[in-house]
Amino acid sequence: MEGGKAPVSLHPAFPAVVALWFAALLGLGTLLVDHPDEANDPALSARLLCANISNHVSRMREALDRGDIAAARKMTNGGTHGVEAFVAAYQAMIAIL
Repeated sequence: MEGGKAPVSLHPAFPAVVALWFAALLGLGTLLVDHPDEANDPALSARLLCANISNHVSRMREALDRGDIAAARKMTNGGTHGVEAFVAAYQAMIAIL
């Protein structure tokens, strides 16, 4: 535990959040194969993000548990673009939980 705080994966809401990520996988079908520009739609973009996170949930949980928020961000977009905003949003979410 870093800073005396329990890992986020131990929070009671964590299983529900992971379940929502997996639920986002449903219904994507071949929409993006036929219409790739649809990925710019905010609702679909959010679903794609959740699907991607669900594919990396174990590794992401490990990164977050060790406090490596930048590594978790890299799993969502393959790089560190926007990592400062991601870290700020993550820390704000944890503060609320």
